[in-house]
Amino acid sequence: MKRGRPLGSGATLGVPPCTFHTNSRVVLNGRYGGDRPRQRFRCYPSDGDKPHNFSGTLARSVLEPTAECETCESPLQRHQGPRHSRRYDFPVHEVALALQRVGNLMSYTEAAIRARQETGLSWRVNRTLVANWVEVFAPVVAARHAEDSWPETVVLDSTPFQAMTASGPREVFNVFVAYGYEQGRRRGRAVQIVVSTRRNAQAWHGVLSAKKGQPTLLVSDKDTGLLGGAFRAWPTVAWRRCHWHMRQNLDKHLATYQLLRTPHTARRPHHMSQLADAAFKNLAGWTAFKNAAIAHGGVNLVAWVHTAEPDLMAEFQAAPLPHHYSNGAAERVLNSIRDTIAHRAFCYRNAERTNRMLELVRLRVNRWDAVSTYEKDIRSYLANGGTLYPQANIADPAGRPSLR
Repeated sequence: MKRGRPLGSGATLGVPPCTFHTNSRVVLNGRYGGDRPRQRFRCYPSDGDKPHNFSGTLARSVLEPTAECETCESPLQRHQGPRHSRRYDFPVHEVALALQRVGNLMSYTEAAIRARQETGLSWRVNRTLVANWVEVFAPVVAARHAEDSWPETVVLDSTPFQAMTASGPREVFNVFVAYGYEQGRRRGRAVQIVVSTRRNAQAWHGVLSAKKGQPTLLVSDKDTGLLGGAFRAWPTVAWRRCHWHMRQNLDKHLATYQLLRTPHTARRPHHMSQLADAAFKNLAGWTAFKNAAIAHGGVNLVAWVHTAEPDLMAEFQAAPLPHHYSNGAAERVLNSIRDTIAHRAFCYRNAERTNRMLELVRLRVNRWDAVSTYEKDIRSYLANGGTLYPQANIADPAGRPSLR
């Protein structure tokens, strides 16, 4: 004899209302699911419609009696456990936490280990699943911070990554960073972090033409590919050479001639170093440093002066521009990415998936990566009928990775 489905306790304390029938009677109606069972409810419509089951706006885990919420430590009833996304069968909190960790450049493997320790589902959470969470939910949490136009000042920089291939070690992809500043603001933000297999003018043009408008000022080093792509995308933009890179190169020459620090007093700057501080501020400061460098006679130092002078003279004689002179902020972002993922660059083979991972990095750089905000965005997406695309939906053709 076939056994009927149990109807559960029939309790009505704290149950949610049915979204399809107002003034209906709703009771607990058992559980469903596997290792992490979720509460089911039964609605008895007051208008005479047929009773039906539902699981609430978002499914919830069933907890042990007198359990507490893992996030806020509030006591919960058995049917009020952490909310779940229906088809992915994991708490939204765990997904949000994994996204934050990936944005902090934690590897997918390490993020999976942390999730296994916290959920107890040791056989179900692996690095592939974390990568799938990034693929599906990174655009969801990034949507509120999407950038569709360029700010007043844009600072550009890039860094290459190498990996071992069948033909030996070679450059496999590059990461481009665009850092932006709004008018009158000294603090900027990462506007875009994106991966590319090339670092030429065409690649830069494709990235920079993807947003509306153009900035007033571009700051970068003298990368010919970068400048070629930038001037194609932004024909009338003003350009300044990055003072941070220029000063780094100058300090190398000053150190060669022992002109950075006063002898026997390592903390005290040499007078040439003090002149160098003023050299990038205005024409008078540059003239004083130039005369002192030529009088010193160091061959490499004098050569640097003659190389840097045309760019600085053009800057000093130009109309007033926004007061942003360095791509040091973009360089710091690239350094953190390079220091963390360079040893696992061979793992990144799909361009779109990697870009979604880098979008989480952008949110972290801008301090927009609060787990509570991620949870809110994911739950809102699910509650409003957001599509849960099949996992591993973004894939390259076999044998043709997009980052190789």
